[in-house]
Amino acid sequence: MLKMSTIICATDLSLGSNQALPLAAALAHGLGAKLIVAHTVERPIGSAYSAMTISVPKMKAETEARVRPMVEAALKEAPPVDWELNITIGFPAQEIYSLVEHTRADMLVAATRNKEGLERLLLGSFTRRLLHSLKAPILVVPGDTFKPLANKEKPIKSILLATDFSENAGQAVNLGLGLAEALSATAHLVTVMAPDQLTERPASGKLGEPATVNQAKEDLGRKLEALAPSGGSPDVVTAVLTGRPHEEITKYALDRQIDLIIMGTRGAGFVEYLLVGSTTDRVVRMGRVPVLAVRT
Repeated sequence: MLKMSTIICATDLSLGSNQALPLAAALAHGLGAKLIVAHTVERPIGSAYSAMTISVPKMKAETEARVRPMVEAALKEAPPVDWELNITIGFPAQEIYSLVEHTRADMLVAATRNKEGLERLLLGSFTRRLLHSLKAPILVVPGDTFKPLANKEKPIKSILLATDFSENAGQAVNLGLGLAEALSATAHLVTVMAPDQLTERPASGKLGEPATVNQAKEDLGRKLEALAPSGGSPDVVTAVLTGRPHEEITKYALDRQIDLIIMGTRGAGFVEYLLVGSTTDRVVRMGRVPVLAVRT
């Protein structure tokens, strides 16, 4: 049975950001973990060179007095959980990174805003920066579109585990199967045949021969079935999709009302992230379903 000891939920106290709190609490409740709610007060620009002295203890105390009632109100929508509030002053991404490393947290939960245009492509949010630096899995909740928990006792009934059968995807599948078992959720094991795989000339037979494509799908289906635990827990559904991976994964999740998507990510370099992005990045950017990114 999968166990976690510490889950951190980062929030900037905006309405969208606070949407992640009940989900984080529900996960902590289901996995027997402690929840740390983390909020960072951004340090004023130039304060390090200013003659004005900032009273850090006073600022933290005042912030906690203001933040605690807001967090308590948000957590009323979730099952009871052991939690604590962590207030820091500095730069959010740096502070959250340090907290995750210091506590050896098993998971970070954070909401992201669905920005548009160049801001979305070039800048991203601090959540997406952490996506490519943290070693711990990070659950990205689409704060602008995520709906409140319909059932706070069992918020996650179905989990989509997307795989391309690579090593990093394999780690995500293993974590996802453990999570599905711990939460008594149905696991949907899914892989996608991209368009270029459908148009490549087969070793034998004619180009684009339907029987060849069907055979390839059957082979992938058997590979998915081989990933399912032999004990019968959790319940597993398999599916081989065709098309652009990020679009098909998102469409499948929406059509079947999937509560959580789990995918692997390699922590690609900055240039690759800006210009191409991985399938995981693209599913996150579509911002429709919470995505747990597991980095290798």
